[in-house]
Amino acid sequence: MDILSFFGLRKKIKGIAFFVNGPDVLSHKKNVDMQKTIKKIKEDYEVRVAKVYLDQFASDKLIEAVNNQGYESNICISDVNVSMSIGIMEEVHNPNIESIAIMTSNQLFTSVMKKVKEHKKKIILVCEKEAPKELAREADRIIVVK
Repeated sequence: MDILSFFGLRKKIKGIAFFVNGPDVLSHKKNVDMQKTIKKIKEDYEVRVAKVYLDQFASDKLIEAVNNQGYESNICISDVNVSMSIGIMEEVHNPNIESIAIMTSNQLFTSVMKKVKEHKKKIILVCEKEAPKELAREADRIIVVK
């Protein structure tokens, strides 16, 4: 925590909705600590919604781990990207949400990000390393987590 946050001088945004593309981010090849991720985001933002979208083949252990770390898990029977896009667009109309945070490296979300911006909401891109250029161009802020 920095000194501005300690004294309550850092302006917290009204509220954000945080969406995670589970199959893209939580694969066995990647080592993402979702607990550290949400902590880092909560340093600057008030997280009102935190959802992880998983496919129908997600293990019970993964689902339990996601739920235990403070996220709502959404198991998708169809395409995860479509379900997550719908979830994002539903929160765009929520008056208590000022920004949408998306954790993905899937470039298909650039069109969703553009739509969110059309509704006067800020876009925060959360990524592990370097963000794909197409996504980075649409983001108002990028948060790198390790």
